[in-house]
Amino acid sequence: MRTETKEWIRNLAGSDNVTDDLAAREIWQRDESTVSGVVPELVVRVEAAEQVPQLINGAKEQNVSLIPVSSGGLHRRGDTVPQCEDAVILDLSGMNRILHISRQQRIAVIEPGVTYPQLQKALAEEGMVLSTPLAPRGCKSVIGSVLEIEPRLNCIHQWEYYEPLRCTEVTWGDGNTIFTGEAGRGPKDLPAQWDSQKWQVTGAGPNMIDFVRLLTGAQGTMGIVSWASLKCEVKPTIHQSYFIASDDLQKLIDFTYKVIRPRFSDELFIIHKQVLAAIIGAPSCGETPAVAEDAPQWAVFCGIAGREILPEMRVKQQYEDIRDMAEECGLEMAKAFAGVDGEAFYEMINGTTDCGDWREGSLEIPFVTTMDKAPGFVRAAQQLLNVEGLDEDRLMVYIQPQHCGTSAHVEFLIKYSKTDGKQKQEAEAWVAKAAPLFGELGAYYSRPYGQLAQIQLPKDPTSCEVQKQLKQIFDPEGVMNPGKLTLK
Repeated sequence: MRTETKEWIRNLAGSDNVTDDLAAREIWQRDESTVSGVVPELVVRVEAAEQVPQLINGAKEQNVSLIPVSSGGLHRRGDTVPQCEDAVILDLSGMNRILHISRQQRIAVIEPGVTYPQLQKALAEEGMVLSTPLAPRGCKSVIGSVLEIEPRLNCIHQWEYYEPLRCTEVTWGDGNTIFTGEAGRGPKDLPAQWDSQKWQVTGAGPNMIDFVRLLTGAQGTMGIVSWASLKCEVKPTIHQSYFIASDDLQKLIDFTYKVIRPRFSDELFIIHKQVLAAIIGAPSCGETPAVAEDAPQWAVFCGIAGREILPEMRVKQQYEDIRDMAEECGLEMAKAFAGVDGEAFYEMINGTTDCGDWREGSLEIPFVTTMDKAPGFVRAAQQLLNVEGLDEDRLMVYIQPQHCGTSAHVEFLIKYSKTDGKQKQEAEAWVAKAAPLFGELGAYYSRPYGQLAQIQLPKDPTSCEVQKQLKQIFDPEGVMNPGKLTLK
């Protein structure tokens, strides 16, 4: 990178916010995934939305690429690993203001550096809460999470895969900045919109174009979001957590379908016993009980919430109906699973506290399918473990119903010891074989990171070509995270 380019970036972002220290740059060359890349030229901390279009327009002129990053801590999917020379990491974690919260409209407007614990605390003061992914790490960006379509715990209220995302301000790779959704109707000034009772609730638009669909799952290849509005929920006044455990995964899937059909429960998902152990054993969770070895292999977690109107009646009615459904399937509801209390577990997974990264020390394969097909994928994964001579205890499985139960996020993780290089190699070899195997069995890699893009994108060449054309329209110079999401 030319010296004058570095000086231009320092003048714009401030010298204290720009580093070319080799140790600080080498961290970004790879992450916990199997993806490797090049060392970026600079790491830039962005502190104001006004700097975003200036940086993008300057990047076009200076012929450098930009990689937006908003989450802290260890990255693990390869989407922030530079793939070309003259790359600049844009650290958006400093843009961490909560711009607005409307209890009446159940909307929060936030910047990309806002984390789950930060937002949940602010929402609680207004009597609200935001549904989260499963136990997000404390430095996880909320906007980064929703843009990457990470699955939420409350599938019953999920009307789109990108819930709870609504409106955004985005600067595309061509340097143009727009408001999307209802906010795009103007004026292009958030306080002015709030003064005129406009609340950024509707995500589609402006006009007939749903720009949010171009941003979600794009891995930062289309533009940079400066703020986003999120649909929140009323905070429960009563919450009860239950486990329904069994060694028979099919029974639990049948039960889960029964619960979803009448739209019962709030949080609802299926976890392998090893996932429970990983979450309660994460570094920041403190003193937690060990998972009982003789406990069943699988459990459904079912959270029942009562809010402002007749909360006791709602919880009681849903509990009794769900209990009857469990009994019909030959199952029982319990307050604890494998020695872990349900309410204590709920506090670990709902994003209110930082319990560390339960996925650390593992490689993951996430995809979308339907719940009824999940047992087939589990059998295939276990068979591959046996073929590779690996212990089945190294496998973790998380099944999350999505979109009102019409589909499911299925996530396989294989553990390894960070102090044992052989285990890491074994995990990488297993992932390299399991990913195409799952693809042949019908897995849809809706978030195609690294190797997964090479498997998924060729299945639909027409859509892949359209994707390239859209990239050319919104980022004609290719400055936004090049080498990701599209086949080379």
